[in-house]
Amino acid sequence: SGTTCVNCGSGTFKSETDLATSCTGCPANSNSPAGSTAVTACVANAGSTGVDGEAAVKCPADTFKADIGSADCSACPTNAKTGTGITGSEAIAACKAPAGYKGVDGEAAVKCPAGTFKAATGDAACTDCIKGKYKGDTAADSCDDCARGKYNENEGSSSVAACTAC
Repeated sequence: SGTTCVNCGSGTFKSETDLATSCTGCPANSNSPAGSTAVTACVANAGSTGVDGEAAVKCPADTFKADIGSADCSACPTNAKTGTGITGSEAIAACKAPAGYKGVDGEAAVKCPAGTFKAATGDAACTDCIKGKYKGDTAADSCDDCARGKYNENEGSSSVAACTAC
């Protein structure tokens, strides 16, 4: 009768060989190669995890998964974060040093030392507290002002004792 079989495209499958059956989409957060003939060909996308042939779930915040398949998501390196509520990260580079920490994206982050701060997330250095401010704690995202009537002549001060009467 002149009909031809056509393979299903990627992201779909067809387990029946009759021409009347249409291709079925893969479950959530999964994909399959073109020509797939079973739901189990649908595997979790990068940034998601789950059993082959079933709906996958996005990797939770502060984790990532670079490859497709059923493998678990990996935790970000020490102190690195993907950000609050950011799920489905596909690369270790999505793990960044949060405010108060320094480090290269995709690597472990370390606390900013006392007398310094870092206000933003990402690949940046800690900055010395400016004159008139100090920070005694590590992992700071800001510095504290000297009390009224006191001033600090030094940058990078890590103690309120550096603030002296004007």
